[in-house]
Amino acid sequence: MALIINAKGTMSGKEGGIVYSHNRYGSYTRQRIIPTNPASSFQNAVRAAFEALANYWTNTLTPAERAAWDTYAANVTMTNRLGMAINITGMSMFVRNNTPRLLLGLSVKAAAPTSFTLGAIHLPAVGAIVVGPPSTVSITPNATDDWYLNAAGRGYVMFSRPQDASINFCKGPFRRSVTPLIGLGGAVVMSLPFNVVAGQKIFAQMRGIGDDSKLSAAVSFQFSV
Repeated sequence: MALIINAKGTMSGKEGGIVYSHNRYGSYTRQRIIPTNPASSFQNAVRAAFEALANYWTNTLTPAERAAWDTYAANVTMTNRLGMAINITGMSMFVRNNTPRLLLGLSVKAAAPTSFTLGAIHLPAVGAIVVGPPSTVSITPNATDDWYLNAAGRGYVMFSRPQDASINFCKGPFRRSVTPLIGLGGAVVMSLPFNVVAGQKIFAQMRGIGDDSKLSAAVSFQFSV
């Protein structure tokens, strides 16, 4: 990724052997490390979804369907890593909204949303936590979330590796739970992707997948074991 400098002079991206980034405490730099090509089953699944959806955009969607995604993307503002408001392309929006669907075993939504929002999403309630193994947590969606108001809607949660209780901020990595939340379904006992022990803290991100092909922004939360 090229180096990006916003209007406030904040930098993000890579230049030479240096990576520029920022967090809640301000900007920072680190040495660039070129990794080997990781090939976990989770990474391979995401790559396969990207490839399948790019092919679907080119060879399956009609010109009218692609135009509808272009219109939706042009009217829905996203926020990039620097906190800047941006608009992505119609193809990027189509891939963004449908990738979680494929990862959850749902069908591709060819039709773009007809209302120009990402869909409302709120913090869920965290219930009982079982240390395990297997480790689980009970998650109750907010009943006013747009995705939740249809039985075909789905919510998915990504969890961090267990953190020390003193940690107050986590940028990831996050791994998706294989257990989805269900529209109109109430609390769900979700399998955690990592085993936890008492005294640890977990950071999480949740998104909602609407039956109208919307994918919400992420809402972040944390809980202690």
